[in-house]
Amino acid sequence: MLDEFNYFIATIKKIQFLINTISELPEEPIKININQKSSISEIKKVLTENEIKTVNKLSATGKVPTTILNLDGSIEATFTASRNIKKDKTSEQHLEKKLEYEKIISKQDEVSNLILIISDLFSEYNRLTNEKIVLYLDDFYLINLNSQPEVIQYFHDIYKNSRNDSFCSKICSIPNRTKLNKDGKVDFSLKDDFSPIRLDKELYDFDNLIDFLLKVTSNLNPNIEISTTDLRSLFSNDEVLKFTVVATGGVPRDFLVILSEVIKIAKSENSNKIKKEHLYSAISDLKQDKESNIEIECDIPVEKIREAIEIIQREIVDDLKTNVILYPENLSKSHENVLKNLINLRYLHVINETTSSEKTKKENFVSYLIDMTFYATGKRLKQNFDFRQFWVQDSGHRHKYLRSAPIWNFKDDFISK
Repeated sequence: MLDEFNYFIATIKKIQFLINTISELPEEPIKININQKSSISEIKKVLTENEIKTVNKLSATGKVPTTILNLDGSIEATFTASRNIKKDKTSEQHLEKKLEYEKIISKQDEVSNLILIISDLFSEYNRLTNEKIVLYLDDFYLINLNSQPEVIQYFHDIYKNSRNDSFCSKICSIPNRTKLNKDGKVDFSLKDDFSPIRLDKELYDFDNLIDFLLKVTSNLNPNIEISTTDLRSLFSNDEVLKFTVVATGGVPRDFLVILSEVIKIAKSENSNKIKKEHLYSAISDLKQDKESNIEIECDIPVEKIREAIEIIQREIVDDLKTNVILYPENLSKSHENVLKNLINLRYLHVINETTSSEKTKKENFVSYLIDMTFYATGKRLKQNFDFRQFWVQDSGHRHKYLRSAPIWNFKDDFISK
């Protein structure tokens, strides 16, 4: 068993060496002489003498996976290619004359070849330890949107080729910033290939959302023993708590940030309760945070997003004087690119994906909450502003302020720019 573990460690070192070497290859394919023996001495520098003996011993038994057995050949080829591209004075014409046995090394092919190697490595780990590997890809949305499907496919292929379910991967991301498939392809679906776990509650389910946010907050440090009831008591009344949740769009991170800020402001004013004016004062900090993230988190031209923000301010906040709109469902699909970016940047928040309107009975809408940074000024809301308490229901359990909200959408000429 000790020999097998040593062999396993040696294999990890070889794979690490191979990955580092592949990273040095150019994007274009390169020719090499397959007779050159340049990497063997490099491998010996990576492994200990005991590991080299173990590798030779177990390789001779024929019980080692073929992909791992052939690892030295892959290392030799890629290292030779890497060494060749560093010879600045060697012209391609001279190289062609010198090489008798040529092989084309492609960086993309070598990266793909790693799938089976890594799969076998994980399978061997499972065999030796009876343990499984779970890879969490946190902040996955930071990967370039068009590259995400390739990354997902890559780890999915490792999963498929690993024996005994020895490996799986989990993506931690924002739904509107995640792309499962390449354009025009449907290789993956949330229904068949993934089991999504939503960590956020919907604004439409407002009471449960409040309970969820309070539970998240109270469990940040269980040793302090702050209950959700204690947290509720921080606010001067229940409406202030609800307005605070609205101000954050129900986003847990923003709720924690703004709660911290309003507590500081209340303490600075010698108040033992959080009031609405404390909340409105804290909104400006969130506004600055959103503005600073535009260039970082936007995947369409920044100028277009800034124009969209100006349109929302002018047409919805200033003219309609409302914080809630109903967006025609059919247009929400064709306008998806702009809307998703506004949601990612937290200028818009989805209340409900399918909402009916009192004004038209034959059409469905997506209801959106306009972020409070648009209409909170100083220590109050904008004057004569129609703040819709979208969570309020009538005796028939209908969201009366939501269903009576104005219908609005971006103009086609703006979307098509």
